[in-house]
Amino acid sequence: MWVSGLALAPRAFAQTSGWDFTSKVSAAKDTGGLSSATASSKKTTAPKTAAVAKPTGPSTPPKPSSAWSAPAAPVAATAKTAAAPIPPRHTSVPAAEQQRVVLEWITDAVDQVSQAGPVRSPDPVPAAAPIAAQSRSAEPAVVAPDAATVATEVPAATKASPPGAPALQVQTEPREWFGYGQKWSNWSRMTGDWDRLRTNIEDLGLSIQVATISDVSGLSERRRRSQAVGRQLTTVGFTFDLERIAGLPGGSLLVQYQKMSGANGSFRAADSQGFSNIDADPFSRIGEVWYEQKIGGRFRVKTGLIDANRDFAFVDNGADFINSSMGYSPTIFPLPTYPDPHLGLVVHVDPTDRIYLSAGLFNGGPAMGVADFKALFSLGEVGLRWKGWGGGRIGVGYWRVGGHRAEADDLILPVSTGGEYLVIDQTLWTGERDGNEQSIGAFFQAGLADPRASSTSSHVGGGIVGRGLVARRPDDAIGVGVTAVRLALPTSGELYTRREVDATAFYRFALTKWVALKPDVQLIWYPGGELGRRALLAGTLRIEVGF
Repeated sequence: MWVSGLALAPRAFAQTSGWDFTSKVSAAKDTGGLSSATASSKKTTAPKTAAVAKPTGPSTPPKPSSAWSAPAAPVAATAKTAAAPIPPRHTSVPAAEQQRVVLEWITDAVDQVSQAGPVRSPDPVPAAAPIAAQSRSAEPAVVAPDAATVATEVPAATKASPPGAPALQVQTEPREWFGYGQKWSNWSRMTGDWDRLRTNIEDLGLSIQVATISDVSGLSERRRRSQAVGRQLTTVGFTFDLERIAGLPGGSLLVQYQKMSGANGSFRAADSQGFSNIDADPFSRIGEVWYEQKIGGRFRVKTGLIDANRDFAFVDNGADFINSSMGYSPTIFPLPTYPDPHLGLVVHVDPTDRIYLSAGLFNGGPAMGVADFKALFSLGEVGLRWKGWGGGRIGVGYWRVGGHRAEADDLILPVSTGGEYLVIDQTLWTGERDGNEQSIGAFFQAGLADPRASSTSSHVGGGIVGRGLVARRPDDAIGVGVTAVRLALPTSGELYTRREVDATAFYRFALTKWVALKPDVQLIWYPGGELGRRALLAGTLRIEVGF
């Protein structure tokens, strides 16, 4: 939720639904998500505007009343019909008075139209003619609208217009609000643009993102009772564009709030990798709060409460998967990411269009179970990007944590350990159908850590994901993948083994641009490394909503 603080789910949501909360997930990596997330670009066609009401009537205009006739030039004389009889002179109104009244009417009507929307060229029709909606397509058709439609499209002033006066007509612009030509299902967010208020706020430099990710899971295992688990993550993010607000080019500020409710599904499943990336104990707190400054397009620096998986160890093509290990290697156990971003500093440099360098330094105390800054976590990543063969990226990173660590029986011991990781993203194929983009991508990742300090000593994983492959479903996605870890358990005897393997598959149904259903199935062999647990079947239905 797409919202930051997640290292995968909001990222996936952002990629697939346009919601960017600037986060990738670890245990629950985004959007928004809402990053899910996740993702490929999609072409959106603006819906047609509502039909414009156009009064119609008999070919011969009605005889004007004496109150609106002139002594020498009656109004009816302007119509394309035979000359109408002139009413008695004693009921006539001076021409100057007629012109003044008509001018006042036109002025009032224009004022109302300017507030309602853009104005089309007027079509002169008799005021007494019945009002009807007229299509302006190649094959004109006349459809009578209901009263609400007429009130929306024709200014109220026309109801009291003098005979022969032109009827002004309104063409409403399509936008994401009720009554402006856009279907609710075509809005990019569930609540639209708040009758232009949201758009005006964004023009001032403030972007507001709200997203929820809800999981309902069923756990089935031989010789064990099946379980059902439900939980929900809500993310609210405020992104400030400081260039628009304060005239500071390249400056941005993120403030994020997150609330997790429900049960911890991965705790119930007792697996090592975390079969759902939003799983955590219930909490309600500030997620990320950071300031970022970009300089010259090739350098940026960020400081504050940061989700490090946004900048390190991520794979774009793995963002739609629900399993936590698809977001980053579990061998990087001190990584400050969802649900616990930490204070830190990140520096990113792009020496060329193809090469990038990233470095970060973080407060490692919370991850080590000690006081703030009693341990420090640092990491660096160097990578290469390419556009050939569909485009891709490879990154190699090294991390290290040093200081103190809490052990059993409240012991505080020195710690100094580190590890390495590898990430690869590759687009295998791109195409187009009915004006919508299609793609197939793959990813691979691996990690190593010291088994004396990390519960996971090695990890390999990968998968393949397709987007827009199903006809008439341009925003859908499908993926399969496998992730395996070697566990650093104290024994490999009768009770434990040193491996856990998870095979996963999902399909993301984009019901609209702001809500998606994602069924996910995972088969986990030896969850938690227990030999007595041969296999665990975990099925999850995820609902992603962007408000």
